[in-house]
Amino acid sequence: MLRLAAGDYALTLAPERGGAVLAFDWRGEPLMRPVCGPDILDAPQRPLVPFSLGVGEDAPAARRSRVWLGADPLPVLEWLGEWSVVTSTPSAATLLDSRCATEEGAPFVASQTFILDRHGLIVTVSLVNLGADAMPAALGVQALSAGGRRAAVPCNRPLEMRWREHALTLVLEPSDNLAITGLTAPGEDIRCCAQPAMLAPGGIASASLRLRTIAQP
Repeated sequence: MLRLAAGDYALTLAPERGGAVLAFDWRGEPLMRPVCGPDILDAPQRPLVPFSLGVGEDAPAARRSRVWLGADPLPVLEWLGEWSVVTSTPSAATLLDSRCATEEGAPFVASQTFILDRHGLIVTVSLVNLGADAMPAALGVQALSAGGRRAAVPCNRPLEMRWREHALTLVLEPSDNLAITGLTAPGEDIRCCAQPAMLAPGGIASASLRLRTIAQP
């Protein structure tokens, strides 16, 4: 595990568990659900690479791919391998994994950058196509909040989730190239991911979002 802190924020990462986030707290208040098991799917936040579950399910069959780990193709479009820590400071870290390929054999490398400061957390997920052919890509982050009312907003606009019992608001601020493609009812997950595209050989795709808290009066 890797622990980061800055200002009122604390972040716990698990590079060994698919680069997942295990906890994100503000002044001791958990902003994400607790870990409920040993798998990456039990973690409150995880990267979606080389594309998200929703995009993969909706894509034409000819453009779908599954991630390979070892000899077995996974039935989900998630990154489940161990990530390495490339850089680490008390308030920032970069994770990398280059061992995966689609079931067609297209190699790619993905990275995650986490930056904590007094304003909150910025998460950036990046993908590089190392193959000779174009590959589908639509990456992002899936997060499980600790609770609060959900509100759907237009793409590229901040999304606010409020914890009235804690007088907090968690704000997700997508970057210009990030679209909110999945928002569900309270008690379920939030999926923020970039729109699907064909990534050219050597092409780089990235998506980032900021999570920050506001103490309500």
